[in-house]
Amino acid sequence: MTSTVYEAYPQGGDDVGAFLLVLNNGMDALRAIDAHHAVNNASFRTTHAQHMGPDDTVFTGGPMGTPDPDGPRTLTRAALYRALQNELLRRGGQIEHGKTFVSAHETETGGMVATFADGTQAEGDLLIGADGIWSATRRIIAPNASPTHTGSNLVYGYSRDPNIPRVDNTFRLITGSRGRLVYVTSPSGETYWGATIPGNPLDKADTQDQQRWIAELIDRFSVDPGKVPLSVVSARQDRVLVLSIYHLASPLPAWHSGSMVLVGDAAHAVGPSAGQGASVALEDGVILAKCLRDIGNLGDAFYTYHQLRADRLQQLLVLTQTRVSNLHEAKAYSNPNRRTFLYEHKIEWDEPITAVAKPR
Repeated sequence: MTSTVYEAYPQGGDDVGAFLLVLNNGMDALRAIDAHHAVNNASFRTTHAQHMGPDDTVFTGGPMGTPDPDGPRTLTRAALYRALQNELLRRGGQIEHGKTFVSAHETETGGMVATFADGTQAEGDLLIGADGIWSATRRIIAPNASPTHTGSNLVYGYSRDPNIPRVDNTFRLITGSRGRLVYVTSPSGETYWGATIPGNPLDKADTQDQQRWIAELIDRFSVDPGKVPLSVVSARQDRVLVLSIYHLASPLPAWHSGSMVLVGDAAHAVGPSAGQGASVALEDGVILAKCLRDIGNLGDAFYTYHQLRADRLQQLLVLTQTRVSNLHEAKAYSNPNRRTFLYEHKIEWDEPITAVAKPR
């Protein structure tokens, strides 16, 4: 089986999206196909987490899951794109950039023809929609399912200010009385940070005034006795960006139709509070590949893939929709036992998959 990726971004998604974690389950998925080295080389280890209150007190801390030979890893979304795209090219795959998918139709022989915004088309045996939360593929498969705003927006940035308190290999999550902030500092001294604040969906103009958002964050965190959040948001910044947080608030009725199937955020976009978006998308890709390898009928392979993934993603959706608006709720949410089902997921590439029987 050969594959071609049709990528909307003209040069691989440089500077697209915030930073992210690939947690133990995501690294396990990459190891299953011997692709973990590509991500290791583009990232840094972040093995521990600290949950802190508005007075800078750590109320929960420890490793994120059981010890893993590679993860968890922190990197920018653009770095993950580049690492995986280069690995695909190394294995003989192809990538065409500047191809924005707009529609598709099935051929008489059961294949798919995709049409792009520039008027060109591509034909193949199947179409995998890995086109994110605003997926055009999803609009064909599940036209009534649309992302909704979570009620929060994300301000995130990158800083090399040495005055930010540094804890090596540790992701720090701080719940203040008027906002939440996370940050981690790389071995080279670059701090990646993000703050979620309640609000209405933003238009493009709202996201352009970086100083406005820094001022709002300073105002929000100034009311608390702790100084760590203020040291992060008032630091000298290299870049500050703002976006609205959307999710799919309920499971899709189907992840596939004919010779089309969805993976990642296109199938199950959740909020960022669990840090699992990239990891479960990687799981999707590997398990879908196993289904296609082991199940001869395409429809049965897609159905089995969906059934193997649905319950797990429903659990994640419930977790990310848990209300965390004060310290009491943050302490309950930080219990590591709530995430055990995520971190301990394992994929054995050589273990065959048996088709799940469809209901009669």
